[in-house]
Amino acid sequence: MKCMHKILFAATLFLGLASWTNAQKELQFEAGAFVGGSNYLGEIGGFDDPRASVLDVNLSQTSPTFGGFFRVGLHPRIGIKTSVNFVQIKSEDAASINPARRARNLNFRNRMVEFGVLADFVCASIGDITNEGSTNPSFTTSLDFTVHAGVYGVLHNPMARITYDPNNVWEDRYYELRPLRTEGQIEEYARLIAAIPVGFGVQVNVRNTWKFGLEASYRTTFTDYLDDISGQYADPSALDPLAQALSSQSNEFVIALINDPSSGSVANHQYSEAGTYRGNPATNDGYGTIQFTVSKVLKSVSRSGRSSGF
Repeated sequence: MKCMHKILFAATLFLGLASWTNAQKELQFEAGAFVGGSNYLGEIGGFDDPRASVLDVNLSQTSPTFGGFFRVGLHPRIGIKTSVNFVQIKSEDAASINPARRARNLNFRNRMVEFGVLADFVCASIGDITNEGSTNPSFTTSLDFTVHAGVYGVLHNPMARITYDPNNVWEDRYYELRPLRTEGQIEEYARLIAAIPVGFGVQVNVRNTWKFGLEASYRTTFTDYLDDISGQYADPSALDPLAQALSSQSNEFVIALINDPSSGSVANHQYSEAGTYRGNPATNDGYGTIQFTVSKVLKSVSRSGRSSGF
C-alpha cells in the first residue's frame, strides 16, 4: 500500500506538468552535480525487526553518493530532471544493538548506479532574501522549497565478506552474492530493478543563474535483495562451499562475545529442515540519500525562439 501511494504521488506530479507548462514563456536549461550520503533499510544491521522506520537507520553505516543531472525548467515552479547517480549502501549485523542480529553476523555492500527522470515542484519561495530591492528574479536571490518524485532504473550488485575464518580458507575480500544464490534460488534475482524516489529540498537561487541546494530523498524499491537476504537459510548441500560460508556466518565465538541469552544459539541462525528464516520476505528493501546540490543555468529559450545565456 505504501508503494502504491508513492507511485500515485509520482504520477500526479508528472500529470500536473501539462496544465502548468503552457503558462511558461521560456524554457530554462541547467546542469548540475551533487554529493552526499546514503543509507538503507533492510534485513541487515539496525535495531528493530523488521526495519520499517527511518529511526532505525544506523548512521555509522552511511556511505557516499554522488552524481550529475540535467534539468529543463518548464515553468517557474516546475522542472524535469534526468540524472545518473552513484549510490553505495552497506550494513553489518555486528553494528546492530539487537543481540539476535549480531549473532546472525551477516554483512553486505552494494554499489549501485541509478538513472532516470524526476519531476520537481517549487511549493514555496521567499524572494529577495538578500534585500536587493528588486522583484525581477534575474537580479535577486531567492530561497525555494521543493518536492520531487520520479522513476529510476537501478543496477545493483550486492557483495559480502566472510568475517569468521579461523582456518584461513577464504581471502579477506568482498565476494559477489547474486551468482551464488545463497538462499538456494532456482534463478538469480534481477540485477536491474525499478525504484520510486520521493523527497524534498531547499535551494538558494542566486539571480536565476546559480542554484545551491540540500535534498533528502527516499527510494521505494521492488526487490528484497539489495542486501541478498529475503527468505530462509538454504540447505548447505545445495550450495557450493563459498555460498555456504557467506550465507550463514553465525558462530560460537561471536555468540560468546555477545553474552546475551536473547541472541540464541548457532542453530537459530542456520538451516533446519523445519525452515529457519534469515530475512523477512514480507518487506522490500529501501534506501535514501541526503545530498548537497549545485547547478548553473546554461540557457533560457523563449517560446518565440529567442535565447539567452551561454
